[in-house]
Amino acid sequence: MYKRQSFLFPFDGVVIESRIIEGQHLQAGQSYGTAYNAEKLQTRVTLDAEKLDCMISSEKAAAEIEVEYLGDTHRVPVILRQGDVFVENTTRFTPVYLDFHEREVFLYPGQLAQVFLRGPVEQDVLKLPVSALQSDGKVWVYNTDNTVSSFVPEIIYRNKDHVAIRSRGGSLSVVKSRLYGAIDGMTVERLNGEG
Repeated sequence: MYKRQSFLFPFDGVVIESRIIEGQHLQAGQSYGTAYNAEKLQTRVTLDAEKLDCMISSEKAAAEIEVEYLGDTHRVPVILRQGDVFVENTTRFTPVYLDFHEREVFLYPGQLAQVFLRGPVEQDVLKLPVSALQSDGKVWVYNTDNTVSSFVPEIIYRNKDHVAIRSRGGSLSVVKSRLYGAIDGMTVERLNGEG
C-alpha cells in the first residue's frame, strides 16, 4: 500500500537539486535531492597573515561579497571570522571564513563570489620602506642639529616592501636605509639629502 509522505528539513534549508518528480514512487534509502543548511553557509577566502591581523584586530574593518544571480548583481555584508591556524604551503596565506548576517535567497554553495575587504582608516600614519626598520625594530630619525635619534614605532601594517607606522606628529626625516653602529645623539652627515 502506497502512502503520501512529506519531508521536513531539520534546518532552514534551500533545495539545490531534486532527483524525483511529483508522483514518483520511491524506495527506502533512495536519494531524492540535495539541500544545504542556510545557517551554515560560509565563504572561504585566503589572506596574507599581516592583512588578516589588521582586519581582525580592527572594529572598523568591513567585508562584503558580490554575487551574480539570475542576471542581477547583489552585494551582501559579511562577518569576518578567524580562519584556520595554519598557513597554506603553496600560497603562504591563511584561510578565513566569512559568515552571512542573514540568509539571502540568491546565495548557494559553490557559487562564485567577489570578496571586498575594507580595513580600518588610520590617521597619522607614515608609509616607509621596510629598509627603514632596523634589525632591532627601531626607526632612526635625522634631527635638525645633524644628529640622529631612534624610536620603536607602533607598526600598523607591514608587507615585504613597506611598513606603515603611527606618526609621532610633526614632520620627520626618517633614515630609509640600515644604519649600523649608530647611537642616539650621534652626529651624522647626509649625502645628497638622501636617507
